[in-house]
Amino acid sequence: MGLAEALHRLGGNSLDARQRGRRRRLILQDAAALLSLAGITLALAVVTYFFFYSFRAHRQVLESRWFARGQQDLATGRAQDAVEAFRSALTLSSGNRAYELALAQALADAGRIDEAYAYYSTLLEAKPGDGLLNLRMARLAVRKNDPAEAIALYQAALNGDWLDEGVLRRREVRLELAQYLILQHMPTRAQAELLTAEGNALENSAVMNQIAALLDQAHFLKDALTAYQRAQQHAPSNSPEMLQAFLGEGRVAESLGEYKIARRALERYLIHARQVSSPPEDPSTVEAWFDQLQRMQALDTLPSLPPRQRAQRLLADGSIARHRLRVCIARQSTAAQSTQDAATLAILNSEWKTFPSLHLSQLANDQRKQDSLASLIDQTEIWANQRCGAPTGDDALLLQLATVPNRTE
Repeated sequence: MGLAEALHRLGGNSLDARQRGRRRRLILQDAAALLSLAGITLALAVVTYFFFYSFRAHRQVLESRWFARGQQDLATGRAQDAVEAFRSALTLSSGNRAYELALAQALADAGRIDEAYAYYSTLLEAKPGDGLLNLRMARLAVRKNDPAEAIALYQAALNGDWLDEGVLRRREVRLELAQYLILQHMPTRAQAELLTAEGNALENSAVMNQIAALLDQAHFLKDALTAYQRAQQHAPSNSPEMLQAFLGEGRVAESLGEYKIARRALERYLIHARQVSSPPEDPSTVEAWFDQLQRMQALDTLPSLPPRQRAQRLLADGSIARHRLRVCIARQSTAAQSTQDAATLAILNSEWKTFPSLHLSQLANDQRKQDSLASLIDQTEIWANQRCGAPTGDDALLLQLATVPNRTE
């Protein structure tokens, strides 16, 4: 019997002591029942929450453990094991972006290029403007030997979203793209990317050195020289970046025939290298390089030299080149010479016949003879290099002078 029904039967408030006691017991019984039900419900809720929280915590531990195992497998070169580990982590936490990216990377590292590409494509459909996804797909396109797709994806990465790392990451992508363009024999496009990157890295000497090296690789030597010089302006004194910039400037300047700039760069390197414990290049090696440049200056027959000084150098260089030709001829078999070789050799021999009769005063006063002798020396060193192998000593320096146009002192 319920409490309300009991009260109704008891007839309102006119109750005797026995009836009031009975009503009180009924009220207490119903209250106890309600409290028991509430307690049981609360206990079940607590137990359910505990088991749910425990399961969720255990699942998080498991997925974290699988993810950590996958990362370790990747780091130690076990990419196939990493694929399985990341898939296990994703089974416990589907849609986790970090796990998805890790799985795609593991597939790529395992050499499963098509699977990785398809996986990244699916991720990219959800976030088409993601810079990282476009970059990773560009790298896969490189591995698939698809230059058009790779370049398009690199461009998409440049235009993509990098959150708060946009400036830094876009510069890194631009340099990677430039390097790829160089490998694809697209130096002009690479130059454009590198010059853009240079504008965003004027105060970063390490990046400027990297840009300069790529410009050198793309054969834009003047741009490379400028980049190395800019790197020096912001490099800390005696830092590896400064010393690398000096070496780069010296090498590029020498390739351009700017020997004065090259010697100055090496001089500055030697001054600063002596103040550090571990310079990037042994100073003794750089000193030998500097001495070589000095010797090259002594051999150089620039038209801008005073006539008598130029004539003296031409006579000295002529003796070196003529001796090289004689040694080269002695090593070669006449029967092995082609018709063209024989014709070229005959012309060189004919022109060298007049050399012993040249006098300093005569040569100093005849610009045409000076130019003719300079050309003969160059032709001789180039021909001997093609027929008798790489020269050494002064002949190597004369060959270098012969192959560097528009050189300066």
